[in-house]
Amino acid sequence: MLELILPLTILNRMKKVILISLIFIHLYLLLNLKFTPWPEMLSFPYLFSNGFTLYKDFIIPYPPFLVILLSIIYKIFGYKILVLKIFTWALILLTDLFIYKIVDLVTKKKSFALISVAVFVFIQPFLDGNMLWFDTFLVLPVLVSVFFLLQDKNINKNILLAGVFLAISIFSKQTALIYLLVSTIFVCYKYRKFSKLLLLITPTFVFGVIFLTYLITTNSLVDFFNWNLIYPIKYWGDYPSYLLLSLKKIDFLILLGLSIPIIVALKNKVKLIPIMFIASLLAVYPRFSYYHLSVGIALFAICFGISLEYLKSNLIYKIILVFFVILFFNYQQRIVFAWDWQKEDRFTQSLAIQKKELVYLLNIASSEYVFSNTLPPKPWYDNYGWYLEIPDQQEKVIKSWKQNPPETIYWKKEKSGNWYEPGVYKPKQITSWIEANYEKDKEISQDIWLWRKK
Repeated sequence: MLELILPLTILNRMKKVILISLIFIHLYLLLNLKFTPWPEMLSFPYLFSNGFTLYKDFIIPYPPFLVILLSIIYKIFGYKILVLKIFTWALILLTDLFIYKIVDLVTKKKSFALISVAVFVFIQPFLDGNMLWFDTFLVLPVLVSVFFLLQDKNINKNILLAGVFLAISIFSKQTALIYLLVSTIFVCYKYRKFSKLLLLITPTFVFGVIFLTYLITTNSLVDFFNWNLIYPIKYWGDYPSYLLLSLKKIDFLILLGLSIPIIVALKNKVKLIPIMFIASLLAVYPRFSYYHLSVGIALFAICFGISLEYLKSNLIYKIILVFFVILFFNYQQRIVFAWDWQKEDRFTQSLAIQKKELVYLLNIASSEYVFSNTLPPKPWYDNYGWYLEIPDQQEKVIKSWKQNPPETIYWKKEKSGNWYEPGVYKPKQITSWIEANYEKDKEISQDIWLWRKK
């Protein structure tokens, strides 16, 4: 209708203004909601930059791309939470742009693309969106790969570029292999040529060769396979707090609401996007949370726009969409606003740690190594039971400490609760060795005690 009233140039400018406005609204929400700087997003790059070999000297249960990328960024701009925030928000705002581009490409309607961006802007921050984690990092490269796969011009170049971004995803988190599998099926079905498939998978192969070379030259190949494949399969599934797939009633309703546009979008000839959403549900395993579903939330926003062309003739679909919007705004947004609006970042405690050659933090966020500019002894394990309850791991730590013990230990008193929960878990052999070889000195903060060598 607007096309009949306004000149095309004015209409296009209006749409650009709306898009830019939505991006600024998104940034405003992110600036004001509580940010979660996960300690690993600081400590992993920090340890790597300070001579710790990946997998051998400290545990990373993920491929290395994000850790290496962050280490480069911090090296340039410094280890500051503000740097982490800016990087995170840049990824999210670029995701807005690619949601717009993908919906516009599929539907040929910029108004639908703007609605998709609006849906993402007003849902993403309220579903664990204001943070950087391995799963949230995947969103942008996965969407960029989808954008290139849907192109009908310069096909070879675009398939290769899609392969590059899928490789980035896979070498950031191993569950992204499922997106490569879906993309492989899509390319095989659409083009039916082995040369196209080869273009798609070649970047992953190249990344793999480079990474394998690193693992072999650093003598960390066995450690990588242990922590990324063998231990998760053999031990972690039996650990009480590792497998967390329980959902509340509101979670079932939200997931149902997210799924409705996916089902409708399957009517479109472009099946890649809704199938990618289904893959994102599988990639959530073994721990459900909305930040683990970040790729799916972005794909939902895209499918929302794609499904709008079927909205006019379907009253039931309209009712379901309105119900979902009311439910989400009345419950999820209201709760998040109450808990997180203009609240302090998580994990921001900074301790007055005396800089020593080696310091060990027990039951304290690993980002404190970064804030205090200290290092732990090698090998370093974060205080999680699914790491330290694996046979012989605590003995390995104690053996290394006998040769090169930490100068001081900062030990936070465990919380009450189930023995296996983070913050409650207490590695018995390690703590017994500390008590036998160190003495409790003084309380430097609430429930945090300094221990010195006897």
